[in-house]
Amino acid sequence: MLALGCATATGLTGCAQASDLLDQLVGPRPDATLVELAAQTAEVAPEASAKLVEEISRLCGTHDTGHPPASCDGEAINRALAQDHGQLTPAEIPHALLTAPTPQESRALLTALAIDSLRTTQQPPQQPNQPLGEEHAGIIRTLAQWEHQAIWALDVTRAFADPSQEADIDAQLQQHESALAVLQAALPPNDAPSAAAYTDSSLSLPRGTQPADTAATAEQIRSSSTLAWQRAAVDFASSADAPADWTLWLSSQAALLGAPTPL
Repeated sequence: MLALGCATATGLTGCAQASDLLDQLVGPRPDATLVELAAQTAEVAPEASAKLVEEISRLCGTHDTGHPPASCDGEAINRALAQDHGQLTPAEIPHALLTAPTPQESRALLTALAIDSLRTTQQPPQQPNQPLGEEHAGIIRTLAQWEHQAIWALDVTRAFADPSQEADIDAQLQQHESALAVLQAALPPNDAPSAAAYTDSSLSLPRGTQPADTAATAEQIRSSSTLAWQRAAVDFASSADAPADWTLWLSSQAALLGAPTPL
């Protein structure tokens, strides 16, 4: 009682022993799901595992002194990681990261890690077939609008391209057109965005006729598209009852375009 009284009287910055005791009684614990994912990826994806451990520590928080609670400090996290959690195969990691019941505020990080994993394993996207609710259909509709813009911008860019660049731009166009076809098919016919509405674009176009100008524009379109798909994947992963096959497909498409961007 005296120890607890001391912690109450002086705050968590004083009475270190009382503070540690209070932490052990009512303090935060390492998130069990993130701990399991960090442990399961430690051998085959050590960089992803390290980022998950950093996220666990971040969620644990700190006292006013800047020190983590004793119940959730490095030793506590290491003890949790030392339990037998098994190991995921590289092919299993993206699905686990995207579908595990992790904290909402961690979803952007886990989606980026899943995209990185998909880029590493080069898994081909599996076309989704689960029906969409209105919330998720709205995300798909917005992404389809973006794809119309990207395709229009790439078409214009190709007109300025050097012959040596045409094959790369054509491959990029084919990827966008294939992805758009899946997006459009998932929406009711009267709800799918029309290409006619996107004869202009917020994307920049080549500023000159030199190959370097065209290459820079194509790369800017690729980078912006990666971010758009990544955000859509995060929105799916962060929403309630998101169809898992759609979340994985969106992440796979982002992985095909480029490396994820911190959100």
